[in-house]
Amino acid sequence: MKNGHDMSENDADQENRHLEARASWTKERLSLQLALQMEQELDQCRADLRVERDRKSGIAGVGTEGDRDRIQRLYGKYLRADSYRKALVYQKKYLLLLLGGVQDCEPTTLALIARIRVYPLP
Repeated sequence: MKNGHDMSENDADQENRHLEARASWTKERLSLQLALQMEQELDQCRADLRVERDRKSGIAGVGTEGDRDRIQRLYGKYLRADSYRKALVYQKKYLLLLLGGVQDCEPTTLALIARIRVYPLP
């Protein structure tokens, strides 16, 4: 009978340890959940403070969605205009290079024409 009694005491001790561990885990889980919730609230407060500070200082980008769309459109127009400007600069350099080559060749061509005595038609 003593062996059966020892087994039931051992089972009771294990059950008590199990319940204590479970209570400890539950307590720890609740404290971690509370800490996480407080951290989330703190992050939200910081974000609200940042938005309010930006709004008061008048920093762009805090406006409505319509403002952002308008800014995006204007930026797209700027990029296209800048691209066209760069293309025109390239074309101008190329045409000046061609014109310089023609100007270098023009006296030689005119001298050759004069030597063979052929004149263009009026």
